[in-house]
Amino acid sequence: MILGKKKKMPDTKAKPPGDTPPKGGTIEGGATMWANKGNNLVESSMYADAIQCYDKTLEINPKSVELLNNRGLALARTGRLGDAVKSYDLALELKPGDPEVLYNKGIALAQMGKASEALACYDKLLAANPGDSNSWCSRGDVLFEAGKYEEALKAYDKSIQLNPEDETAWNNRGMTLVKFNRFAEAIESYDKALEINPRIEKIWSNKGLAIAKMNEKEEKIDLQKIAVTLPKEETAAASQVKAPDENMVKGNLLYSEGKYEEAIECYERIFRKMKERKNGT
Repeated sequence: MILGKKKKMPDTKAKPPGDTPPKGGTIEGGATMWANKGNNLVESSMYADAIQCYDKTLEINPKSVELLNNRGLALARTGRLGDAVKSYDLALELKPGDPEVLYNKGIALAQMGKASEALACYDKLLAANPGDSNSWCSRGDVLFEAGKYEEALKAYDKSIQLNPEDETAWNNRGMTLVKFNRFAEAIESYDKALEINPRIEKIWSNKGLAIAKMNEKEEKIDLQKIAVTLPKEETAAASQVKAPDENMVKGNLLYSEGKYEEAIECYERIFRKMKERKNGT
């Protein structure tokens, strides 16, 4: 499973009346109160209530790019992606090419399955700022979901070149390499991601499945080479993730102890379960 880049959520730090927000015009008096309340509600994951606060603020100050962007973010979190895009479009009418709004619009369009429109957003961002690693990664995500794996791999490589400390790009690069049956390279990519952040269960799962698929293909697995690349603390980290799969935890423990064949059996059980779920058996 690829890891999606996060939307840029609103700054929840309260702004006093008369303070000028980063995006848009000055919000004063009651508008400030509603805007700050909306931001705090977003932080508490109360998105529907946050939208109502943003609507009240926009009645007072309808030309705030920041508020329209924040409203779009809250709408997207409630699944109202079409309304979110409309909110982003209103913000872009006020400030064409705003990078934060354009980035969030691209994510919403991608979630709606509008790949070409999402790519257009990222292309605009990259034309203005070719060094934006997040936009390269998100562009890769859209291409991956569209089945354009070669282009996706190039996008992830560019993102990693610009920011080698992004576990999302490393993980998604690994997913793309699996599509080409380049399992050893994929595992190395997952290990890079785990060195950066060993507490993301999806990366562990992706790595385990890549190992299982290598074995299923009956390819020669250089287990010693793979073991050398393991982060030293990954066994402890694996036990800290939320509700980890029993086979994944056991497989990782066995792997770190050098019991490679037993570890692969655990990973293969996960792989079989996924196949059964996919086939509805």
